[in-house]
Amino acid sequence: MTPIDALAKRLDEMREQYQDGTKRGAVAWQRRLVAHQSLLAVIEFIDAMPGWRGRDFALSDLLEGLTDIDAGRQVDWLSNVAPNRPPVSARVSILRARLAGVMEYLMQQGKSRKDAAQYVLDHVPDGLREDLFEKRTKPVWRTVAGWRDTARGEHDEGYETTVTILNDLAVGEADDRAKKMIGMLAKQRS
Repeated sequence: MTPIDALAKRLDEMREQYQDGTKRGAVAWQRRLVAHQSLLAVIEFIDAMPGWRGRDFALSDLLEGLTDIDAGRQVDWLSNVAPNRPPVSARVSILRARLAGVMEYLMQQGKSRKDAAQYVLDHVPDGLREDLFEKRTKPVWRTVAGWRDTARGEHDEGYETTVTILNDLAVGEADDRAKKMIGMLAKQRS
């Protein structure tokens, strides 16, 4: 087996284990672990190649940064927070996570990532939009999709609870369930 084949096999095995362990959705620590393991596999591959030693420098820095983040330390160069922009409130963050759960549910029902995010965006009432989106930007589906990626790491409980409610407790067609959930979340705001 060639070194590249061995790396591909190792990464495939990691992906299978990750998919088996995250059938109901990945939690933050699982996502960080698989990212860490995947990076380590690539770094070890690079280091094992004759004449390639040291070419993993940026990947090693990234692996170290992920390790620090996993330990709860902030890594400035991995943060994309604008200097003069305050972080969103916990309430807004949780609300975004719940809406991301609606998006996830719609994806589980067959909608594409873009269509699910656009559906959520289209059904968020105007009053709620003021809280959720930055004033200077036009809301786009990619923003909602980004909430889904973030929510699975920050507010898993709101995200997971929403998906569970929509799957197990709500009645009606998928779009109706999603629309009702968005309406309920908007009412909780007031």
